[in-house]
Amino acid sequence: VRRLMPALLLMVLAVAVAIRTWAPLSDWQQRRGDLLATIFYYANWHMISADESYFAQFASQSPLRHAWSLAIEEQFYLVWPLLVLALLRWRRRWMPIVFTLGAAASAITMVALYSPDSPTRAYAGTDARAQQLLIGALLALAVRRATAGGTDDTTRKPLSRYAYVFGPLAAVATGVLLIVTRDSGGFYYHGGATVIALVMAVLIGAVELAPASPLARLLSIPPLRWIGMISYGLYLWHWPVIMFAP
Repeated sequence: VRRLMPALLLMVLAVAVAIRTWAPLSDWQQRRGDLLATIFYYANWHMISADESYFAQFASQSPLRHAWSLAIEEQFYLVWPLLVLALLRWRRRWMPIVFTLGAAASAITMVALYSPDSPTRAYAGTDARAQQLLIGALLALAVRRATAGGTDDTTRKPLSRYAYVFGPLAAVATGVLLIVTRDSGGFYYHGGATVIALVMAVLIGAVELAPASPLARLLSIPPLRWIGMISYGLYLWHWPVIMFAP
């Protein structure tokens, strides 16, 4: 709350003023619901229940449309620690199994929910998106176990060799996937989202395991680090600015 909420509230306040100033009166009630859903982090389900297509034409979009992903993240932050604590207390060894089964179930859910005429439910639903967060959790667990020996060379060197090879491959694959994959296309919902998350997990893992590699050094140049440090703010403001700018 201390880290994320103040910036969110500032953006919501600015959007509320912009709506009051420029939006037609007929939009106010709907946008009031958007504002509340954003503040209380259920914007993804609000968008789904309001039958507001994420892929609709630009002119009909809410200035808070982008809050759907923030909502999923906050739902994860609230629920996930409780599950992890339960597993640590009773079934610690089950953690990778639970993570994997959860990711697989979420991927299957995305396939089942996908409708070419209205993909918003599959795109913004927490149940369909959990796979990407769970793949991230698997990555965190894998890196932690791989580096449990600290800086021991017998642990680090073999992993670093793999990272030097697979890191650049994953970087190239990530770029290609981001260019050719459409989030409204069928491939994305029939395994594409899972593939993208797995490839990015390999990329992040390679950088973690080989921080001295050329790829890691490239991704650590000051401009990229600076963008990473302010990325939350950039995400908060990019869509309202696009919506209200001339």
